[in-house]
Order: sequence, then C-alpha cells, then structure tokens
Amino acid sequence: MTGERAKSAELLRAYLEAGDAAAAERAMGQLLAQAEPLIEAIVRSKLGRSRSADPADVEDVCSDAAVALISRLGEFRNAPEGPTLAEFEAFTAVIAYRACSAFFRRARPEFHRLRNRLRYLLETQKGLAIWEDGQGVWWCASERTRRREDQRSAARLRLEASLTSGRRVPADPVAAVNETLDYAGGPVPFDDLAHVMASVWNVQDKAPPAEAAEIACPAPSAETSLEQRQWVEQLWREIGELPPRQRSALLLNLHDQAGESVTTLLAVTRVASLVDIAKALEMTVESFAGIWRELPWSDLRIAGLLGITRQQVINLRKCARERLCRRMLGGKADWRAPGNMARISTTS
Repeated sequence: MTGERAKSAELLRAYLEAGDAAAAERAMGQLLAQAEPLIEAIVRSKLGRSRSADPADVEDVCSDAAVALISRLGEFRNAPEGPTLAEFEAFTAVIAYRACSAFFRRARPEFHRLRNRLRYLLETQKGLAIWEDGQGVWWCASERTRRREDQRSAARLRLEASLTSGRRVPADPVAAVNETLDYAGGPVPFDDLAHVMASVWNVQDKAPPAEAAEIACPAPSAETSLEQRQWVEQLWREIGELPPRQRSALLLNLHDQAGESVTTLLAVTRVASLVDIAKALEMTVESFAGIWRELPWSDLRIAGLLGITRQQVINLRKCARERLCRRMLGGKADWRAPGNMARISTTS
C-alpha cells in the first residue's frame, strides 16, 4: 500500500470508528483534503473535453462530488458495515465519475442517450466487452483486442486517429462499434469510445439560442482577482466572529441579488470548506451536506431549526448585517450591494 493510500485508510478508519462528533469532524476534514485533488483531476479530465462545460461547471461538479462523498461516508459510518479501508481512493473516484455523469445528463442529453445505447451494445452483443477497473474507470474492447492490455496507450491514440483515417464505417451499429474497437487494437476507455462514436454518428446537442447566451465578461486582472479574494476571505473571517445564532440566520439565508446561495458559493470558490461552513452553522458536516442544494432557506424554516420565531430570525440577520457593514465597509454601504456581492461570484 502506498503512503497516500495508507494515510487515507488510517483517516477513514479514524472517521468510521470515531467515538464522538468532534473526532469524526476532524477526520472528515482530513479525508476531504485527501479526496479533493483526486476529484478535481477526474472532473477536469472528464469535463475538459466537453464544449458545454466551463470553469464554473468544473467547480460546481467538484462541489457536488464532495457533498456526495460526505453523504455516503456518513451513511457508512451509521451502518453496521462500512467500505473496506483500502477502497477510499476508488470509492472517491466512483463518486467523482458519477457527478460528471450527472452533469452530462443535464448539459448534453443527446450525448447521454448515445452513451446509454453504446453501453447496452457493449453489454449485450457477442464479441464486445465492457468492464470497470479498480479506479472506477470503464474500459471496452472487441473480442479480438480484449486481452491486449499492453496496447492501451497506443489504442487510445489509434482510436482518436480513426476519426481522420478516412475509413468507411458500417451502417450497422454493432458492426461499426466492433470495427472501431478492432481498429484501436486494444482496450480503450468507454468515454473515449463514446466521443468517437458521437462524431461518427453525428450526435450533437442543440446549442442554446443566441439570445439566451450570457454575454461574456472580460476576465479580471490578477491584481483585481487577488483583491476580490482577500475581500471575501475577510468577509468569511468576520462571519466567523458573529454570535452562533446570527451566523445561522445569515448563512442559511445568504444570497445574491439573483437569489442564488452565497453560502454554497463560499465552498465552491474554496474560501471556506464544507467542514468550515458546517462548523459555523454548528451542524455536522453530514447534516450540512444534506441541505447543501436547498439553500438559501426561508426565514420560517430557519426559525424551525433554531426554535425561535420568524421575526427573531429577521432581527438576528439584521444585527449580523449591521455588524458586517461596520467591519467591512465602515458602516458606509450595504456589503450585499451588487458591486460587493460580485466580488464573491467572481472569486476563483
């Protein structure tokens, strides 16, 4: 077992066997720190070749994967039997791949349907094979190339080159897939095959109408980006100094001018981790992961959580805003004004 895998196994054991919530929180934070680089590498690799994805999509999918990882680990901790300790990296990889698949289902429905049809062919047709390796990657091959494991790297290159080879592809789908895999000469990742066959069969998702597309904004300078991030980091530190109920009233309802949650954006931009936000809300990280996509909450729902009235929630949040206004802007302006909130949404 490598050093990193051994460390992950030790942290996973510490989390699953933690005797109290505080110990579990510490272990979870360390597990997330171990998992995030792997999640990001997988998501960037998967989404990087998609025209429908942009950097914001990568951040969102990474956050979705992290939340799903927290939820699943919480389920294992509360179950009689958890995953074996040597499986953490593979377990994380599978969750990251599933988060990517969920993105493609939303962003590229036609391509997703092609993937489903292609998987069905590989699973049901004689002479074709598909299997999953220990890292959660799906591979496929024809019967003739199934055992040529040493040809994997070359096969990926030949598969890509097949698009410009001038070869004639049979009209029959099974024959087309079989011939393409034979041409590759070895096992290839299922995702690579899906992209090649989408090109061969001219499967395209409709582009959004021009009038619905967002107008691109010029990227801020490095100096501006640094200033924006420093501002948001200072805001997070000041939020951490608020009394507990003020923090909850603010963070559970914190949103920008468009009504989007800013609390989740703090995690997406990595100003604060999921563990940090959960701690600020005095929740377990598993509980916070469960409400991640529901934010911002209504005042009535926050009141139910805190055991107070809706008006008390409003008053707590008003006090929190006034304090932040004094600390952040000297009391001269609303820190939630569009210009200030933009600092959060543009921080990367």
